[in-house]
Amino acid sequence: MQNNWHSDQRYVKRRQHLLMEEAEQNRLAKLSQPRGRILRIYAPVMVRFGSALTLWGQQLQTRYGELPNLPGERLVLASDNVDSSGSC
Repeated sequence: MQNNWHSDQRYVKRRQHLLMEEAEQNRLAKLSQPRGRILRIYAPVMVRFGSALTLWGQQLQTRYGELPNLPGERLVLASDNVDSSGSC
């Protein structure tokens, strides 16, 4: 039986190199993750903005009310354009 010491040594070095690369990638991935919650800064601003939009929408609805249904007007849906006879 032939001793494959050189191939075993190459395998060990290659495996060690791959493990070191993986450890380095994991370290870089951990460094790139945000620390804490950065989005917490924007949350109060977005809540105020959403509340202002809601209030403005309510004011517009009370000012103008709902749109009246005009006689003879019909809402055209995409499914209305399909030919029911099956011919193109």
